[in-house]
Formats: sequence, C-alpha cells, structure tokens
Amino acid sequence: MGAQVWPGTVQFDLPVGRYAVVIHLIAWEDEEGGVNEDGTPSAAALPDFVVLVSPTGPEQDLFRSDVETFDRTGEPR
Repeated sequence: MGAQVWPGTVQFDLPVGRYAVVIHLIAWEDEEGGVNEDGTPSAAALPDFVVLVSPTGPEQDLFRSDVETFDRTGEPR
C-alpha cells in the first residue's frame, strides 16, 4: 500500500454523499494455484484486497474509523 496508484488499479468517481467502505484482506497465497514455485503470486492469484463501497442508509450514522488490526513488529500485544 502506498501513495502511488499502480497501473491497472480500478478507480471510479462517486456522487457526493456518505458511503460505508468495508475492506477484506484476501489470503491469495492459500488458494490452489495462487502461488508460483518461487513464492510469487501466479497469474491466477486473487487480489490482496476486496473493497466494498455502498451508500449509507438513514439509520447508519455510527462508523469505526480508527481500528488497527495488524500487529506491529516489536510491539507487545
């Protein structure tokens, strides 16, 4: 992940409004045929992430915005 957009990255414009975004981390290396012999992703590998973007409904007004779920090297759990 970084500030640069990779070639082939899907981009789209959204109308002005509020959206809920859910990001799923995909374990593509666990999928059959997802890894080459050298450990790199194969042509059949799934993407690293799947991102779902949907307009919020009138009852959706509370969102998590500050969750860290990955361990940081050297930090205690």
